[in-house]
Amino acid sequence: LSNNHVRGGCNHAEKNAIITVPAHMDSRRVASLEVGKLSSLVPLESGNPDFVEACEVDAALGVVTYPDRVTSWQGTVSEGYDSPAQVMPLAPNMRVKKIGRTTGLTYGVVEAQTTDCTKLTYKAEGFIAPVYFKDFWYVLGDNGRPFAIEGDSGSLVVTEDGSATVGLLFAADNARYGCIIPIQTVLDRLGGAQIVTRYRIPNTSG
Repeated sequence: LSNNHVRGGCNHAEKNAIITVPAHMDSRRVASLEVGKLSSLVPLESGNPDFVEACEVDAALGVVTYPDRVTSWQGTVSEGYDSPAQVMPLAPNMRVKKIGRTTGLTYGVVEAQTTDCTKLTYKAEGFIAPVYFKDFWYVLGDNGRPFAIEGDSGSLVVTEDGSATVGLLFAADNARYGCIIPIQTVLDRLGGAQIVTRYRIPNTSG
């Protein structure tokens, strides 16, 4: 599970495109390994919201091709957590956390849901355009630190205690806010997908 703009090339990736870890842009020191192939995405629509329905979801899904190379565990053994299968609606003042590619483990508080359309500029090979979004939520990072920055897109956002998944990060705003989509909206738009938990998790007892 990730964003369309991360794995789907803003609608322009080929179906069954190989998904690697680390991504090719991060593989200068470590060889990339295939873990899956792009299987589906929620299309991004560009256009004035007076004429084109604003987007609610930026998401893409891959099929795992090497099960022994993936895990439902997020982050390191010492600071990580298992992806929770339970999902929960977002709400103001909810405490949350995420582990991202750029900022790692961060904590924050859900502030509010957008009340109007917000324009975001998307760039990918073969695609540069403004895309309007609605109904996403802002998360403010703790202690003046950003909840997310560029490169964290696609992170799973969970409750602070790690008991439930609440959203999918897809953008950052003003270097302090993370922009997240309610996870149930994402799963529904992907055909009823579910969060996988307790899959090849590390031994944390020691």
